[in-house]
Amino acid sequence: MTEQLGRLMQFRAFSLKGKQTKQQWRTLLYGVATAIDMESADQPAVWTYPTKDGAGGNGHTMCLPITTSFICLDTWPDHDGAYLVVCSCRKFDPRALREFLHKYGLVVNDERDHHMEIK
Repeated sequence: MTEQLGRLMQFRAFSLKGKQTKQQWRTLLYGVATAIDMESADQPAVWTYPTKDGAGGNGHTMCLPITTSFICLDTWPDHDGAYLVVCSCRKFDPRALREFLHKYGLVVNDERDHHMEIK
């Protein structure tokens, strides 16, 4: 029998402060994957706001599939920051991630850590 999908999941969410270009945010996604010793599975999907009807504020949502799940980034240029969410079925060291974000010139305003184990 195979292990139940999502049995062990680690979610870590960050509120980031720092001004970056769209390309810098995109590059950050790959750096996050490397910092937690994971690799991308494809190119990131990118959505740009505002949408055609003006909804959604100003910014970009980017999602990078990694071999163990995904990394998403929701940027808010008007507020000089972003939300970063990392989800993986393989544990990773959040200290390495915080260190990378700091070296990238970003300040972590808030960090939330969630683990889920399905019995």
